[in-house]
Amino acid sequence: MHTNMFKNHLVLIGMPASGKTTLALALSRLTSLPFLDGDQEIERRTGERLETIISRLGIDGFLKLEEETLLSLDLKSCVFSPGGSAVYSKNAMAHVTDGAFTLCLDAPLTVLEKRMGDPVARGVIMRPGQTLEDLYLERESLYHAYADLILSTGDHTVPELVHELLPRLRDLGLA
Repeated sequence: MHTNMFKNHLVLIGMPASGKTTLALALSRLTSLPFLDGDQEIERRTGERLETIISRLGIDGFLKLEEETLLSLDLKSCVFSPGGSAVYSKNAMAHVTDGAFTLCLDAPLTVLEKRMGDPVARGVIMRPGQTLEDLYLERESLYHAYADLILSTGDHTVPELVHELLPRLRDLGLA
């Protein structure tokens, strides 16, 4: 957990379909900081969709590519949303959270299942035989370990979440 002092960027972590990209875009507009998405950066650099990359490289190969990509990014003065699997790399997470205010977006499993659709088609890293519930239980403690603040996003609108965060962001010098 980071100490409360000036932060130079925001990082939003959480399960796929927890609302990271949607909230990050709203926070980007609010703070006038540029938005950067880890998964989109991987797709941009490779010219392929996540599910294609995962199919081609396998899970371990994708995780290595994700780590290399995240370590190469300059994240000063931005709102950043890494992919949900970024928490598997201690090195990448140390890099992306350095100097950041890190928000963990926490949505109930039932909400994630409803929002996500087919995890494989969405490019979600899952081992053979692993269910979404297994993945949720595996990752939840990892997300929480990196978070400065855990936000429940299940039944809240983006404007409600932004309103809740605004005083905190002002205190940190980010808004």
